[in-house]
Amino acid sequence: GGPVNQASQTISGTVDVADAGASVTILDGATPIGTAVVQGNGSWSTTVTLNNGSNSLTARVNDAAGNTATSSAVVYTLSTTGPTVTETLVADTGSSAIDHITANPALSGTGLANTVVHFTIDGTPVAATATTDAQGAWSFLPSGLADGSHTIVASQTDSFGNTGSASLS
Repeated sequence: GGPVNQASQTISGTVDVADAGASVTILDGATPIGTAVVQGNGSWSTTVTLNNGSNSLTARVNDAAGNTATSSAVVYTLSTTGPTVTETLVADTGSSAIDHITANPALSGTGLANTVVHFTIDGTPVAATATTDAQGAWSFLPSGLADGSHTIVASQTDSFGNTGSASLS
């Protein structure tokens, strides 16, 4: 169990070898979402599709004698959406306040709170990072930029492994 970012998950377990051939039903709450057959060594495995959010999975085995046993719940939390990241120039000093022409390349933005922000400049990752504060705000001053246009991408990865990014050119 735990946090996952892929809806398709392989669920497996073992029961007594005497239950070989028995049917195992995987339930999310009370809803059946998968089935498996117990192998000769007592193992079983099946692939299920999780819903976004919390999924409380149990395995219920029914043997040939009509006995039923249900496992304790294992909770998977599915998230497939990356964090929302924003990025802007601190001061656009060009002839227009929105032309992205500036003598000051300082950037600021927002993202997931207390999380590292990684940067690429013109497609190349840079070693420097920023960390968002408790409100999700970050700032970054790129160094060594030559005159001319550049594309700077700010990105974050959440605890589920999903990435969100913003690009500024």
